[in-house]
Amino acid sequence: MIGAMATVALLAILASAAATLSNITISREFPTYKAQQEINIDDFVIDQAIRLARYQQAATMFYQGALLLWAALAVMLAATFLWDVAR
Repeated sequence: MIGAMATVALLAILASAAATLSNITISREFPTYKAQQEINIDDFVIDQAIRLARYQQAATMFYQGALLLWAALAVMLAATFLWDVAR
């Protein structure tokens, strides 16, 4: 069980790091883009708009994966704790 928890924790850390790096890439590549505003094609070239959408999709995918892994780790830790307390 410890090996499974260590593996899930490592994967969660890597997914969180990938999400963070994706967000840093978005902020550096598109400094004028504000997350609250709509993308206006007049402001961006279509290739840049597609690139931005891909970066956002990757960041969202890594973020959701990290959330899922952290939740799985929390469930595993709780189950281990409750199993040890029940003994």
